[in-house]
Amino acid sequence: MAKLPFLVMSDLQAARFREETATDQNRLDPRLIDAGPYRGQYVLPERVMMDPAHISHRDAFRMLTVVSVDVEVAWPSVDE
Repeated sequence: MAKLPFLVMSDLQAARFREETATDQNRLDPRLIDAGPYRGQYVLPERVMMDPAHISHRDAFRMLTVVSVDVEVAWPSVDE
């Protein structure tokens, strides 16, 4: 199980990040969690907080909660 730190947000917050960065070279596209305790919420990797490309969003990032997400649970593999 790989647990990684993510910034968790609502669908409205995710939409706002997408909208605000739609024309940026380094677009933010929060990912919907499919399963587990954070199902239905959106996340960005915590590392975006220190990315110089997203410096203008640091205050918004700081208002979000950092959670440890088990990526195998959040995004289960789909067998073909």
